Amino acid sequence: MPSDFCQDGRSARDESPYELATSAYVLRTSIRLLPGGLRSNLRGGSQRLRRAWLPAALVVLLAVLAGCSDDDTSADSGDDTTTTVPTTTTTDPPATDEASYEIVEDLVLEATGLADELFQDPTVVEDSGNETLVRLREIYTDDSPTPEGVEQQLRDFVADGQYQRPSATGLFREVSVYAFEAVDEDTLTFDTCNQIDKETVDADGTVVTTDARVVFVSGEARRIDGVWRFVGLSNDTGRSNPIAPGTSGHGICAQFAAEREPR
Repeated sequence: MPSDFCQDGRSARDESPYELATSAYVLRTSIRLLPGGLRSNLRGGSQRLRRAWLPAALVVLLAVLAGCSDDDTSADSGDDTTTTVPTTTTTDPPATDEASYEIVEDLVLEATGLADELFQDPTVVEDSGNETLVRLREIYTDDSPTPEGVEQQLRDFVADGQYQRPSATGLFREVSVYAFEAVDEDTLTFDTCNQIDKETVDADGTVVTTDARVVFVSGEARRIDGVWRFVGLSNDTGRSNPIAPGTSGHGICAQFAAEREPR
């Protein structure tokens, strides 16, 4: 019998002290049940058989006892411990916490920056796995119409063989976010100032149209599963002021937003 198994073939670690005592009892009883001649030889007859058989039986028993009792000690020690690895979750601050303003502002600036980058190279829309397109979709809420609207504009530019570029001043669009207001813990509204000065050109670089203005539009962000995401900017561009194309300096919106910061 291998030393790592007990009577019934189970692993030695499964044997209880009771079962070990039973094994010893069975061995003693087996000796008593041997045929009379062999039993008498064991008790007082042939010294050679007694010396040969008893040590062998004892070795087997001791091996079983040692294997089972050693493993039982570790199995029944009760020292097993379970290590629990703490899980961490990231939850953005609620709208009622001003710390959320900076998070949402960064989202708006990133989203508008990505869109402006795409308009200057609309052919990327042909690659649905484009990193810029993928990131744009991640920033917005699932129900926001903005990502699809941007992609449709890109397809239109591609169909017309056109793209957009900054004006002669190097300005394309500058955005400032201000006037945050908490609707509830998971909803923030805000206002934006957009200074736009860009050109739409054809494949030859000929200017087709220009767009130069300062426009104010409201926006909204929502906290979903503890993470802020951008819903989008309003389509209402009624608060718009035209500027001369290619002539405006940088920083108009930044100055405007700074003047409206709470003192």
